[in-house]
Amino acid sequence: MQIEAYRPEMAPALADSYNDLVAGLPYCHPVSAEQIAAAADGADADDRLHSDAVFVAMRGDAALGMAHVALESSEEPDAAPRGAIRFLWYTRGQRPAGQALLEAGEEHLRAQGARSAIAFHQDYRYPFYHIGHAYLSDRLEHIHALLGMNGYQRCAGEVYLRWPDYRPPAPGEPPLPLEVRLEWPPGRGDLPGLTVRVLRDGEEVGVCVNLSLGEFTD
Repeated sequence: MQIEAYRPEMAPALADSYNDLVAGLPYCHPVSAEQIAAAADGADADDRLHSDAVFVAMRGDAALGMAHVALESSEEPDAAPRGAIRFLWYTRGQRPAGQALLEAGEEHLRAQGARSAIAFHQDYRYPFYHIGHAYLSDRLEHIHALLGMNGYQRCAGEVYLRWPDYRPPAPGEPPLPLEVRLEWPPGRGDLPGLTVRVLRDGEEVGVCVNLSLGEFTD
């Protein structure tokens, strides 16, 4: 197993590795070599990121994983630069590959002056990974374990609850003298969004906003 700097010809092997990783993972879908190549080249990356480096663990012609790191610009001129691990994965059972990828990424960040790093921030996610606002999925438990044993701590997250065959019951009339207004704004998903507003004597006293999942993923 060797850790090498990413080259475009590695994209097909990396697509195979990534697709094996996310098989059966909710909200994750197979990707093409072209999508991997675009992500590795920094396409659609946040403007705050710079000084990227991408490392790949290879065993023969097979990719065992990948680490994409960058520096994060700070609005404070005297602040030390912070590293960002945009994405890191490795094949389950290949912990040495994951450890070597993480160390290669951290070494690059330290050489650029970073003294801390954040991993899997929602603003820096790969465009094809999960849905918007997603961090590191709990289903990628081996990557959580790798980061944990290297001193990383969870600092943020989102909870996604799935409701198959979504059919909510009719709420009925409210028990108080309130007016309920329903708004159905169009969106990108198969279903429209829904905003429920509750008014009392013409004054809004409550609101519930539901957005179609299509707003957060292609």
